[in-house]
Amino acid sequence: MPDHQIKLSSDRNKVYFMQPLPLVKKSDLSVEIHKNGFCLDFNPERKNPVHKCITLMYEMDPNTTTASFEDGVLTITADFVEAHKGTILKIE
Repeated sequence: MPDHQIKLSSDRNKVYFMQPLPLVKKSDLSVEIHKNGFCLDFNPERKNPVHKCITLMYEMDPNTTTASFEDGVLTITADFVEAHKGTILKIE
């Protein structure tokens, strides 16, 4: 299975998760949202069923989370409950 990508919006209030899922049909895909991540269940053609969970460091708002599946790529978009911001370090 190809590696996933996780990106943050420029204001760090939203997360984008992209997972290529070749040989997976939309009807064979299930996404379960949790406050700190999500779980994927899918069954690639002629392969064993897969269960994969991704945990994020910050809490997501499940009410604003959306998922789409186009051209074999699952994209999950979620708002963080609090912006993903830390303290800027000075690089010496």
